Amino acid sequence: MTEGHQRSALHHWVRALRLPAQINLALPMLVGMVHASPCNTLWAEMPLLKGLLISLMLQAMILYSNDASDASTDDTQLRTFISGGSGVGAEGALSPGALRRAAIVAGAGGLVACAWLGGVGMATVWLVAAALVWAYDGATLRLSRHPLGCLCQAVGVGVVAPLLGAGLVAPTVWPGLHSVLLGLCLGCSGHILSALPDEPADRRVGKRTIVVWLGARASHALMLTGLAAAGVLLWSLPAAAAPCLAAMPAQAFYGWWVWCGLALALIVSVMASVWLWLYPPLPIYRPGGVSLDVWLGGLVAIALWVVWIAAPL
Repeated sequence: MTEGHQRSALHHWVRALRLPAQINLALPMLVGMVHASPCNTLWAEMPLLKGLLISLMLQAMILYSNDASDASTDDTQLRTFISGGSGVGAEGALSPGALRRAAIVAGAGGLVACAWLGGVGMATVWLVAAALVWAYDGATLRLSRHPLGCLCQAVGVGVVAPLLGAGLVAPTVWPGLHSVLLGLCLGCSGHILSALPDEPADRRVGKRTIVVWLGARASHALMLTGLAAAGVLLWSLPAAAAPCLAAMPAQAFYGWWVWCGLALALIVSVMASVWLWLYPPLPIYRPGGVSLDVWLGGLVAIALWVVWIAAPL
């Protein structure tokens, strides 16, 4: 293989990794890492580089598997910044077989890294993540074409990813119901957010994602309901879900900047919801191929994750 071909192949593999999507895994992992760390732990004392390594390997396992599964159905003309896959499988730049093998390699590497860095508990959590990827993309269940695919991402992002982050700093401890519900609300809303731009293409090829099943407007309303529910759960975050809260004055968490950020996120969520019903998205406001109401939903989701991360600090 010539040097030019090697660079071209590397370019395709990096494209398939979709590096901006790392935010979907990095924020949940930070939640777990920060909440499992001893109170008053500084950022410099946290295993951030180890967390980034695990997060990137998880991303590779998920996205290479996704592109392999959707190589025959993705529409390269309708891809957006947040949806539609990378296009390398649909374009034929990388074969589905090569992408599947890469996903398996990433999965095996992640399992070894988790066992080395966090022991049996963290390795077990990684196996749960791999099982969710298989259920989502594997030929047996292929939940990416079913409304239950939303549950795969909700559990993976909202519960499994925080557990992987926590496993880097403490023995694996299963989260309480409050944290599980909060993670599921954010994970489910994130799935709908990324599936909304794909609704026309998915409907055309016969996929029955939750957005196709409910319709775009009802799905958008469900996404905003999930974000609003996450905001309420954050507002009522108990000390059991963030133990450091019990060890410091209330004002350390309930500072004005946290309240303002959370209030702003909820206000934007309500405004975006009302706007969707009153005014259709204007084509001029489609940066990255995504309508402004979807961008607003994404910003709200990021704000809520950040507030959750900041809760015990």
